Amino acid sequence: MFDSVTVLAVSLCPLLFVISADNATAPLAQDIRPFRYQPDGADIVIVNGKNRFNRPLYGSNSIFFTYAGDLPEILLSLPGKGGTLRLGIASAGASKWLTEAETVVARYRGGAMRYEIRDALLASGSLVIDVVPMGEGDGALVQVAASGDAVAADLVWAFGGASEFMKGAWNFDTARYVPESAVLFQPEDCAQNVFTISEGGFELRAPCHGTRPVAGTTPPGATLKIADATAIAAPNTLWESIAGQCPILVGRRALAPGETVLLGLERLAENGVRLGAEQLPAALAAAEAHRTSIAERVRVVTPDPYINAAVPAMCAAADGLWDPPTYAHGGAAWHMPYLGWRGAYIASEFGWYDRAKLHFRTFAALQVQEPATGEPRMEPKYNLARQALDSVFNTRGCIPHLAVKDQVGQYDMQQVYIDQLLWHIQWTGDLEFAREMWPVLTKHLAWEKRCFDPDDDGLYENYANTLISDAHHYSGSPCTQASAYDYRALRLAARLATLLGEDGEPFRREADKTLAAMNQVLWMPELGWYAEYRDLLGLKRLHPSAELPSIYHPVDSDLPDMFQACQMLRYADTEIGHVPVEGKSAVLWTSNWVPYIWSVRNVFPSEVAHTALAAWQAGQSGMAWNLYRGAILDAMYAGRVPGNCAGTSEHDGRWGGACTDFCCSVGMFGRGLVEGLFGIVPNLLEGELLIRPGLPRDWDSASIDTPYVGYTYSRTGDTERFEVRSKLGSPARLRLRVAARTVQVADVRVNGQKAEWECAPAVGEPAIEILAEEAEGAIIEIRWEGEAPARTDAPGVVGFGEPFVAQFGTATVREINDPQKALKDVVFESGQVRTVAAGRLGHRTAFARLEQGALEWWAPMAFEIRPALEIVHSAVNWQSGEVELVVLNNMDQAIAGPAIAECGDTRETVVLQVSPRAQSEPVRLPAKGLVPGTNTISVDLGQGRIVRDALVDWRPPMPDQKLAFECVDLNGFFNDRVSEIFRHEYRSPRSPYCSLQIPLCGYGDWCYGDKDLAPKIDDAALRTAAGAEGRFVSPQGIPLNTPGPGDNPNIIFTSQWDNFPKEMVIPLAGRAQHAWFLVAGSTHPMQSQLDNGEILIAYAGGETERLPLHNPTTWWPIEADYDLRNDGFCVSAPHPPRIDLGAGRATLLDLPLNPERELQSMTVRCLANDVVVGLVSATLLRPE
Repeated sequence: MFDSVTVLAVSLCPLLFVISADNATAPLAQDIRPFRYQPDGADIVIVNGKNRFNRPLYGSNSIFFTYAGDLPEILLSLPGKGGTLRLGIASAGASKWLTEAETVVARYRGGAMRYEIRDALLASGSLVIDVVPMGEGDGALVQVAASGDAVAADLVWAFGGASEFMKGAWNFDTARYVPESAVLFQPEDCAQNVFTISEGGFELRAPCHGTRPVAGTTPPGATLKIADATAIAAPNTLWESIAGQCPILVGRRALAPGETVLLGLERLAENGVRLGAEQLPAALAAAEAHRTSIAERVRVVTPDPYINAAVPAMCAAADGLWDPPTYAHGGAAWHMPYLGWRGAYIASEFGWYDRAKLHFRTFAALQVQEPATGEPRMEPKYNLARQALDSVFNTRGCIPHLAVKDQVGQYDMQQVYIDQLLWHIQWTGDLEFAREMWPVLTKHLAWEKRCFDPDDDGLYENYANTLISDAHHYSGSPCTQASAYDYRALRLAARLATLLGEDGEPFRREADKTLAAMNQVLWMPELGWYAEYRDLLGLKRLHPSAELPSIYHPVDSDLPDMFQACQMLRYADTEIGHVPVEGKSAVLWTSNWVPYIWSVRNVFPSEVAHTALAAWQAGQSGMAWNLYRGAILDAMYAGRVPGNCAGTSEHDGRWGGACTDFCCSVGMFGRGLVEGLFGIVPNLLEGELLIRPGLPRDWDSASIDTPYVGYTYSRTGDTERFEVRSKLGSPARLRLRVAARTVQVADVRVNGQKAEWECAPAVGEPAIEILAEEAEGAIIEIRWEGEAPARTDAPGVVGFGEPFVAQFGTATVREINDPQKALKDVVFESGQVRTVAAGRLGHRTAFARLEQGALEWWAPMAFEIRPALEIVHSAVNWQSGEVELVVLNNMDQAIAGPAIAECGDTRETVVLQVSPRAQSEPVRLPAKGLVPGTNTISVDLGQGRIVRDALVDWRPPMPDQKLAFECVDLNGFFNDRVSEIFRHEYRSPRSPYCSLQIPLCGYGDWCYGDKDLAPKIDDAALRTAAGAEGRFVSPQGIPLNTPGPGDNPNIIFTSQWDNFPKEMVIPLAGRAQHAWFLVAGSTHPMQSQLDNGEILIAYAGGETERLPLHNPTTWWPIEADYDLRNDGFCVSAPHPPRIDLGAGRATLLDLPLNPERELQSMTVRCLANDVVVGLVSATLLRPE
């Protein structure tokens, strides 16, 4: 069973070139990126930017775009290259293109671009160039205005380069998808361009135009010619060239000081006629009026210039998504009709009710009617990762995610479609439209039940139902997100049924069942949030690491109570990685799941904005504002596209800066603005307009106007004033909910008349509510007096078992709510709470019900429970030969006196002096008897106060150490070869339901289940290193047995898959003080932040030592390595060494043992679904 070997550390070096190992390193800091753009009134501005074609201008609600950018050159997209317009100036024999001007100020102004040009060729003068897309028809108008002090010069322009580039695509996007270099003008693009010059203009025909040529209208007095595009280096050079194989249209016209000229570019309809020069001024006026009507559709005035300039850009992006009869998936890239995701919310928020109804009706007409039902069936072509076309998924109630009848897909986008539909109906109170959509809603709910709650427990499975779900599979498990979506749909269906004369009771019962099941099965009371899901298969464990949609969807669905919502948002604030943007503003990663696969962990502005909205909905306005502003600044000002409702943040290290004006960001930026920041939430089903402002407390004024509702807020001294404008189409009462500024309300007036108010249930800060019978024209004034509401004054960190005090100023504590059982011995009196920290370690929240003045509310007590004393830093200083450690005191009392410190072979008495809630000076001990890996440190302060930690150092033993290693013989237990891990077919157990699942090979995701993407693992380097002896020594000095060259089995695989045993038990004997394990296997982000397996060492008396195989700290996939630059937040401890196998890597782990106890066995066990846990080698260190 055992193979003993005594090794001197000095003999280990020769093998370092064979097997490599990584050093654990800390994650790199995320620096705040400077803003590329700045606000100036309604404009978003850059000076001397470097990018071209990075800002699409939409115009006519079609696939035709005008691409502009930081530099004054425009490209018509059909999609693809429809022609490029370049502008230049020529004066006194010199010439240059305006993209090369000395100063270019580019202004994006809500759907159009303005350029302010200064250059020596203009002397002290300047040019102003406006590029405005046509609102009717496909085209753009370009106006060039010379200042009065500009010198006389010639305006030169060149147009051409229409090519087949990306013909037939849904439009290119220089935001990540297509490099800018690929769309720049190239002379060869002109090869098949044919120009026809006529009076006042020209036509360009190219194969990519089909039967619709591009026409240009030029200003009177212009001269046109065909030139050679290869001579485009300078305007004069091009003008003097003669047309060749690459023809290009060149125009030239004298431009006098103070003169303005116009150019028009159109994609003509078949047999269409271009505009005449005399029509261009009216066309420009119409285009600008159209643009202005869009950019000013929602108008805000705030003290924050970044928000003020962002809103016109939001409006333009919202209009750009509209491509009748549906909203598109993206503004530029992914500009295609799509059922999801969240773009259609913007129609209700920004008052495009007609667009909303057309969008909903279009997809409703595609809802599947037959077959009525079916059975789940996995698709063999996709290796059982997704449902087949004849699955229950594609039965009555299913709505295709593309606007094509019977073209079904694999996304449950209809959850968000129905949610948007219900928000619209709630927003408008349109019962006629609700009655029209009622069959769509009921069939949807029946379909959801049939597909995703087949066991009728009230909980629903996520099935590609959110933007970030591409690499998610839940294998039949009950989930938080889908259950929240369906809970809200059921609850509103019950209400609509009553209003429509239908039976609402079945929907009400189902909603109640879902709510009860959510709280019974998925709510984790000691942690304070809903689990991501609970496994259907295997050990049926909860997955506690929730991603952002599992936080914001329940809150947005009005599912948690106010205490639960507050706790959930604290989880998002403390357990999800933040990236600072400016001041307190930040953006969030979507999860802490690793290893990375697309969509499981990215920085999506839409996810940040949705989390911000949830915080506003839960009354956490400070958190909400910091996240929302962070998302806006990051997407619209710090990226490469001005005013961009970006798909991903450029902080995303793997897929940064992708998508211009993506639907989800447009929708959630709009909802965050209207429902969140300004708090406008109409519910005309109940005849009510709720306004719950989420404005920063230091603002003294703000206003918003949408087409249907708006208000102006002002504050003078202690008086707040709200002037409400409502054009909702039907009478509605106003419910105004306002955060209290003081604890006494001196006076409330509604339209000048004294009015009543009441204290609203609230967590975080007190609030009052005021009712007005009619929202339209309501003017509400609130005069406050007295002191400000108390704030919680409590330590942010408390030691476990230690008393602490939370103080609330002059407020009186009336009650304590401790849902996480984080407190004991609670005593409250007057304005303070005395208690003892008693719950689980980590960030905890309890609540105190306060009374102060005329107000009552619940104040959160947010704190982190940590060990009363802990070792927060330990390391070996090999130069001095010392162990250094620092003790942190998390208590209110000082520590002073002698203590016994032990590490390795060292045991010394030291003097500790640590102030309350402070760190000690470094404690130094001789570094003796340390072993590679984990060395136990203890500091005994007497009276049972012992602080323990682990010193982890993987350097080889000291040269003078003689260690009695003994390799465990695993040859009789090996059941496979390392290289075979992804060559198996993992067929069972699998979900019997309508599920997405991991592909058969045990690697990857459902999106690409039909591709052979499984990594090819090769253990040749491992076998070579082991050689004929079947042993190698790791760079850390650990001898490890493993079979040498050949194809003998060399790993013990365990798994919840039926391919392997769930556990393997290996007998042991004798005693040992330490053990090392070389492990390798698979994992998946769906199993992240969770013990995927464990290794147990059992003693003869029954006690065990446990080594958790925890993704990501001690368990990492064989095919990948750590990426701490992007994932450092997720990896909470230094990662262990990785050992090269050849193609793939194993992990070296260790476990200190009790040398006084007799060993009995070693158990390797797999705990998680989807994964394979393998043991390659094990080595014991016997006592001397």
